[in-house]
Amino acid sequence: GGQNLYAGCMAAYDRTQPNPSLLGVTCLDVSLLTDVTTWKSKTGWDFFACAATDMTKQCRQVNLMECHRQKIRQAYSADSVCSGTVEQKRFASVDTSTVCPCQDQKCVDDPSFIDELGYFCDTWVGDDCVNTNPAWGYSEAGLAVVREKCPKSCNLCE
Repeated sequence: GGQNLYAGCMAAYDRTQPNPSLLGVTCLDVSLLTDVTTWKSKTGWDFFACAATDMTKQCRQVNLMECHRQKIRQAYSADSVCSGTVEQKRFASVDTSTVCPCQDQKCVDDPSFIDELGYFCDTWVGDDCVNTNPAWGYSEAGLAVVREKCPKSCNLCE
C-alpha cells in the first residue's frame, strides 16, 4: 500500500505572454518535517488540516484549458504530450504557434449556491469535483449539483 502525502505545490507561470508558459513548480510535503502518523494523533492535526486546506483556497485560481496544458507538455518534450482523453487528443499536435481558445466567459459559478454540506463554490477550487473522496460525505446527486452550479471552481469550463 501507498502512503498519504500531505504536500503543497505551487506552479509558477510566465504571464507576460498571451499563452502562459510554465516556469517551474515548488512543493513541500509535511512528512519531511514530522512523522505524519504521529502528528495525526495529536490535538492540533484537525486544525492544521483545516487551516492548510483553507489557505490553498486563497491562492489565485489558474484555469488552464487542455490546449494550454498540452503546450506546456510539448515545450518540455514531445513524449510528454498526453493522448488519453478526447480533449488531449484534440490538442495533441499543438506547438508554439498554436493559439489556444479562450475560456467561455459565461462559465461562472452561482454565487448564491451552497452545497449539501454547507460550502460555497470557492471551497471546491483545487479539488476534484468528478472523482471526489467518498470520505467527504457527498451524495452522487449532491456532487452533480456541485458540478452544475460550480463549473469555474471545479475547472469544468470549456
